[in-house]
Amino acid sequence: MAAFDRPLEDPLVEKLLVEAILRINTHVETPEKAKLAIKALRTTIDAPDKLTANRETLDRLRDGVKVQLKAGEDARTVFFIAFEPERQHLNDYTATNQYRVQGVKQCRDDTVLLVNGIPLVIAEYKSYLTSGKDWTEAVHQLHRYQRQAPLMLTPNVFCVAADEDAFRFGTVLFHDATKDDVERHLDTWGPWLSRYPDVKGWWNEPEADNPDDTLEIPVKGLLRLAPAHVLDFLQHFTVFETKKGKTIKKVARYQQFEAVNDIVDRAIGLIGKPVNAQDRTGLIWHTQGSGKSLTMVFAAYKLRRQAALKNPTVLIVVDRRDLKTQISDDFDACDYPNVEKALGVEDLKTKLRNLWRGTLVTTVQSFQKMGDLKPLDEDNIVMLVDEAHRSQKGASAESYAMTMRVKLPNAFRFGLTGTPIDRAMVNTHRDFGPIVNGQQERYLSYYGIKRAIKDGATLEVHYQRDPVPFLVDEKTLNVEFEKMCEEMEVEDEEAKDLIQRQRSQWKELARHPDRVELVVGKMLEHFLAYPDPDGFKAQLVGVDRTACARFKDALDIKLKERGLPPDWCDVIISEGQNDDPDLARFHYGKQKQDELIDYFKLTPKQWED
Repeated sequence: MAAFDRPLEDPLVEKLLVEAILRINTHVETPEKAKLAIKALRTTIDAPDKLTANRETLDRLRDGVKVQLKAGEDARTVFFIAFEPERQHLNDYTATNQYRVQGVKQCRDDTVLLVNGIPLVIAEYKSYLTSGKDWTEAVHQLHRYQRQAPLMLTPNVFCVAADEDAFRFGTVLFHDATKDDVERHLDTWGPWLSRYPDVKGWWNEPEADNPDDTLEIPVKGLLRLAPAHVLDFLQHFTVFETKKGKTIKKVARYQQFEAVNDIVDRAIGLIGKPVNAQDRTGLIWHTQGSGKSLTMVFAAYKLRRQAALKNPTVLIVVDRRDLKTQISDDFDACDYPNVEKALGVEDLKTKLRNLWRGTLVTTVQSFQKMGDLKPLDEDNIVMLVDEAHRSQKGASAESYAMTMRVKLPNAFRFGLTGTPIDRAMVNTHRDFGPIVNGQQERYLSYYGIKRAIKDGATLEVHYQRDPVPFLVDEKTLNVEFEKMCEEMEVEDEEAKDLIQRQRSQWKELARHPDRVELVVGKMLEHFLAYPDPDGFKAQLVGVDRTACARFKDALDIKLKERGLPPDWCDVIISEGQNDDPDLARFHYGKQKQDELIDYFKLTPKQWED
């Protein structure tokens, strides 16, 4: 970079940036005017708080800055990067070797990818063969750069860490992170296996066909120029999520990136074509724990930014009121702009009738009593249906889902789920999949459990079978049942059969005090012998809330017998309006439940502290 005579204290190559601004913005006529925009950009780059600096710098790189170019005229937007596919050739793409930035110490990055002179991607490499260090050491080195020359990472979209065998990408922590902080943060660094748009979903083919042990795939995939995936990440796949007062920068994993682009490509590809409702669908199946909520956030971002969709309405459809709040909270946590909730049937009808534009969260149950709403002809409404395998099933849900389709006949409908769908169950695929080449499409995007485990996104679950025998005295049970029917004055045999089916449920046996005592005894013995010595914790799931209460009581007794405190365990259940005192004692409220969950996630060392 010596050819550009760049001061080492400056992370930007101003010469390249000035030239790019003049190419991209025809209303910027001179280098001096271009430098006015660069001056506005530097105000965020130089911000004292590192996280704020990165966040606001990326906002300006994405949306441009307002600059008064001529005296007496209104300020106009100046863009630093051309994002439109047809204009991306106006950008300058430069890869550097040993890019230096001076801070409290001088730092040298192995490789920096510059777009228009702006360092968007930093890569560090380690050689396990020559130094014994792997990619994780590269992540620690990037955090050292963050401490010693923070301006280097202010415009950063994401970083790359690699060795001879592994390629990972992720973000740095924008605070003075300790070594332990960085170690925990390593889990957020993921591989890149997508070859989108050349090949889609190849990473779910048989393992023998997955050459994911090479570095060629991620380098040519994540860092490709046509289309420029780095620019796609800057525009649509980077968020700053704030929860409980703590903000963390997050970037999409490869399955999220590909699923969102599959959704957008299908929607864009059908604009202007004759409407076929079945063609405007797709099912996204990503296993639990793979970030479905963030996938919806990324999808909404990109859909809303598509000029071809002409200011679309993105409708997030969920099937439970608590999920309605949760999904909304996820959007709010990522500072997603202008997301609203449809507060009931009438509110939803009013918004639809007035062709409301933006991102709207609603429940499938809100699609009822809509006889007075005329079907909308709009073809730029995109529905993202959460828990698609469930929210469209059942007598009531099917009615609501049918109303949704009748009232929005031209809308795009994309279903998202992480729950396994039996191959014999074809309804979900039929509801959310077009016919392609005479065959029912099963999935628009699929990210399976085996793939998630291999990526480190999900932990493998191991089962150890330990049956709990439980004998039932059928003779005594029958005598007691007949007494109960006599007291209820039930004589009809059909009525008795109905009562027997209703009352003698398997849950009664599963939570019987004698069985609970056996289960708790076995569980505590195993816990104290294996998980506890290794610093692990355990979660016990009951068949219902009553079972949870009984497990807690039995555990308290067993813990006391061993001289252990009762606060070693606690109960989290949902509150019921008519709960008896046995359950009401566990009505903790959301705040205490959240505190218990956070407490459960602490490491043993954090418990001690």
